[in-house]
Amino acid sequence: MITPGSLPAAEEAAVNRTLGHIDNGDKPAGALGKKWGTTFKNHQGELPGGSGANSPYSEYRVDPGHGVSGAGARRVVVNNNTGETYYTWTHYGDSGNPSL
Repeated sequence: MITPGSLPAAEEAAVNRTLGHIDNGDKPAGALGKKWGTTFKNHQGELPGGSGANSPYSEYRVDPGHGVSGAGARRVVVNNNTGETYYTWTHYGDSGNPSL
């Protein structure tokens, strides 16, 4: 579980900006807004609930930080039915553990 202060300050600020956009119903400009709110299909079953077409999850990009090209590995995933929110800094385990 991630708690306030458990991430490096810049990473925590980036996550909080993403959560703010989600809460406000808007999306960031530029590359972070690309694929904003797309379905996270949960094919590997990392999260409880459905997968594929039955997945209740949406994913959102988090600013990858300085020196990272492209979208980076950071994502916030939200269960649209329950509001449960998850964070991955490893792009679901593609670049290390834990997956979420």
